[in-house]
Amino acid sequence: MEFIVKGRYDAGKHESDGRAWACISIGSFDGDWPNITAVNRMGLLKLHFHDADEKAEDAEVLTLFSEAHADQILDFFNQHKDVDYILVHCTAGRSRSPAVAAAITKILGGDDSVWFRIKTPNALVYRTLLNRAFDRNLIQGLPENMPESDGRFCI
Repeated sequence: MEFIVKGRYDAGKHESDGRAWACISIGSFDGDWPNITAVNRMGLLKLHFHDADEKAEDAEVLTLFSEAHADQILDFFNQHKDVDYILVHCTAGRSRSPAVAAAITKILGGDDSVWFRIKTPNALVYRTLLNRAFDRNLIQGLPENMPESDGRFCI
């Protein structure tokens, strides 16, 4: 499975290369999504949540990434796991979307370190996706960073 991570502007300019693909479109508020081409696109998931975590000063007024968001992403991925690639975008393509790509890479038993070398994945998004995948028995192989004590992921 290939992941393409982009910012909002570049995602709106994305053109199909003839392969089957799906898109996870992440905005900060409802309606904050670019127009994504439908050519060869097999699915589109639109989510909105802020690039923050529970430690943010104004966390109580922000829409934080939740287990419900994680379940939507995991269900979407499961429905579209046979596509050639998944385009994941957020506003800048630096935090939320690479966190999704990193977590799914890890869930599939792959090496997610590339996402941490080239981007700064949002810790809440990454951790919540891995924990929900673990809860749903979707993890392929036991991840190295999993603590023995409670079976939850932390970064």
